[in-house]
Amino acid sequence: MLTEAREDASKQRRRGALLNFTDLLLSASRLLREDFAVREALQRKYRFLFVDEFQDTDPMQLELLFLLASEPGSGVDWSKAALRPGALSW
Repeated sequence: MLTEAREDASKQRRRGALLNFTDLLLSASRLLREDFAVREALQRKYRFLFVDEFQDTDPMQLELLFLLASEPGSGVDWSKAALRPGALSW
């Protein structure tokens, strides 16, 4: 029941264009996981990522960072992605 309520609330926020920070992180990570063309375009644009206060990075943010810093063709599992040399610093 709680899962359905959470999904319904998420749909209502999307319909009303009232996304919160978590919604944005989830949407961005889903896009980078599922659309390799978008991921590659962003990897070309943002070749190097520097993360200040890395210790405060949460798992959703880590997924975004690792997908952006990964080698092309690394797949969808960010935790197994090979990172491009020098692409991610903290």
